[in-house]
Amino acid sequence: MRNQSRYRPQGGNPRRRDNRPPPSLPHNYLANGYFDGKNNLLPQVIQDWPMELAGTFLRNQPRLNTAQLRRFYNKVTNIKQRLDSGQSFDNLKEEIYSLGYLSANAVGRGNAPDIFKEFMDRTINYAVQSPDHFRRGFKTHFESIVAYVKYQEEKS
Repeated sequence: MRNQSRYRPQGGNPRRRDNRPPPSLPHNYLANGYFDGKNNLLPQVIQDWPMELAGTFLRNQPRLNTAQLRRFYNKVTNIKQRLDSGQSFDNLKEEIYSLGYLSANAVGRGNAPDIFKEFMDRTINYAVQSPDHFRRGFKTHFESIVAYVKYQEEKS
């Protein structure tokens, strides 16, 4: 018989022993995308949301640390380099979409909290809209999250 205190549902977070609600994405997260009406990057994309998401990734189990997050970010920078070298954005969309199933795999293997998959799914939908959305929006946003995770890890 399984030890119930060690039971871990397949592909999800351990059962909560308290009544806290499950983590969620920040309020109004990407409700209008990455940019304002003048095509300027929203300040929330590089400040507020990354700081909040970093805390969420570190507080929830399984914890997503800098090394794990950097593996995903390295894939993003590789895609950007290929885009910058002239590869067609349409051809690279498949690579961007692959971040969705890779994040599902990380959650399923117990290497990331469920909220990480929700984050990836939401951001991927905007990232594939255009090269500008990918470069200035998605990559910059992801880079900010990596930085805040590292910062918050060092503080704790």
